[in-house]
Amino acid sequence: MRPLFSLMRRAMLVGCLALASVTASPYAVAADELRLSLEEARAAAARLLRAGRAAEALALADGVLIGAPGDVQALLLKARAEQELGKHKDARKSAKLAWNKAEIDRDRFFAAMVQAGTLASDGNKGIAQYWLRRAAQVAPETRMRNMAVSDFRKLRRLTPWRLNLALIAAPSDNLNGGPTEETSEIGAITYPNPNRPLSGFRYGASIDFSYRYALTQNQRLKLGVELDTHRVELSDKARERVPSARNRDYSEDSLGFSLGYERRGAKGDWLANGEVFVRHNQRAGEGFSNVTGMTLFFGHALGQHYTATARTSLRHERLLNDDEDTLLTREAGVTLARRFQFGKISLAASAGDTLTDIRWVGKQFQTAQLSIAKARPVMGVQPRLSLGYQRSDYDEMPRSAAILSLFTGNDYETRLDEEWSLSLDLLLPKMDLYGFAPEIGITVRDRESNYDEFDSQTTDLRLGIKSVF
Repeated sequence: MRPLFSLMRRAMLVGCLALASVTASPYAVAADELRLSLEEARAAAARLLRAGRAAEALALADGVLIGAPGDVQALLLKARAEQELGKHKDARKSAKLAWNKAEIDRDRFFAAMVQAGTLASDGNKGIAQYWLRRAAQVAPETRMRNMAVSDFRKLRRLTPWRLNLALIAAPSDNLNGGPTEETSEIGAITYPNPNRPLSGFRYGASIDFSYRYALTQNQRLKLGVELDTHRVELSDKARERVPSARNRDYSEDSLGFSLGYERRGAKGDWLANGEVFVRHNQRAGEGFSNVTGMTLFFGHALGQHYTATARTSLRHERLLNDDEDTLLTREAGVTLARRFQFGKISLAASAGDTLTDIRWVGKQFQTAQLSIAKARPVMGVQPRLSLGYQRSDYDEMPRSAAILSLFTGNDYETRLDEEWSLSLDLLLPKMDLYGFAPEIGITVRDRESNYDEFDSQTTDLRLGIKSVF
C-alpha cells in the first residue's frame, strides 16, 4: 500500500503546490487576522494542507467559495482537503465541479489530477486511470504531461486487472490468399485454379481482459479472457470475379480463456511464465474448431543492452467437421534483442511441425524475423520495420496432385512453400487522443511454391489505434 499511498499523495498535492507557488503571499496567517483577500486565503489554505491541517484548509476553501462561488482553485483545495479527511464522495464532487468550471488547460489539468488521486485512494483505480489520461490530454506543458503519464503507469502496475482494446481496418488486394495465376500446371496437365485473389476491406476488434493475482512479491497468477471478431467487405471487382463469394464466408470470430503462472527474479533480471488456454473458433458464423494448448516462456537480461528469450508451445485443434479431424502443432523459438540509443533491433527464429491425419496439411516449418524499432519519433512518426521468412515442408503432395495421381498413376513430389514478408508500421504519437494514437502499417507478402496454385502475392494496408503510454 505504500507505493499507492505515495502516488496518490503526489497526485493530490500537485494542484495545491502549484497554486501556492503562484499565489503565495509574503504574509503569514496570523491568529488575529480578521480579513484575507481571495488570493491570500487560497495561499493560506495551500500552506495549511502542506502542514497537514486539512480541516482548517477546508474551512478556508469554503470561505473563498462563499465570496467567489465556482472559484476553480478554491474547489481544488476543497477537494484535496476533503480527500485528506476521508470524505472521498465529497472530494470527487468538488474535483468534478472544478473540472466543469475550469476555463484554461492548466486548471483542467490540476482538476483531473486531483480527481484521479481521489478515485485511486477510494479504490476506483480503473476510473482513476481514465482521469489521468484526461490530465495528459489537456496538460499545457510537456513536464506536466510527463507527470500524468508517470502516475498513470505507476497506477496501472498497481491495478490487478487490465483491459486492452485493439481496432483494425485493413484494405487488401488478396483477402483470401488466392494464387497469382488463373491456371496451374502439374506435369503436362493444366487446370484452372479453384481460388482467385479477392480484394476488399477487412475490419474488426480484439478485446483482451486479464486479472493478475499476486501470490508473493515475485509470483502471480493471471486469468485472461480474449474475444476477437473480424469481418470482410468484398470489393465490386471481387464480386464480379467470383459472383458466388459472400462477405459472410470470410468472417471470423473466436473466444478464449487462459490461466497462467508468472515468476520473476528477485533482481528483475529474468522472467518466466507458463500458460494453458482453450479457444473456440467460428468461421462464416458457424463453429469451425476447438483449441487447447499451452505455452512456456523464459526471458533473461544479458547485461545492460541485450535480452534473450525462449518460447515453446503445444497446440491441439479439433476441427468441427464430420470427421472431427485433429491437428497437433509443436513449436519452439528464441529471440535476441539489442537496445541502442536510437531504438531496438531483434532477431527471432523458430521451428515446429503440424501432425495430422489430413495428409496434405501435415508439415514441418521454420521461421525467421528481423525487426528494427525506433525509440523516438522522427518528424512526428515512430517507425517499426520487420522482415520475415517462412519455409514449410509438407508431408505429402497437395490434394489436387493426389486426385490427379489417381488418374495418371504418377507419384508427384511433396509440397514446398517459401514466403517472404516485409512490414512497415508508422505510429503517430503526436496525434494521440487521451493517450491513443493512430498507427498505419503496410505488409507485402510473396509466397512461392513448387505447385503453382499456392503462389500468391498480397499487399495489406492496416489502420489501427495504439496506446502510447
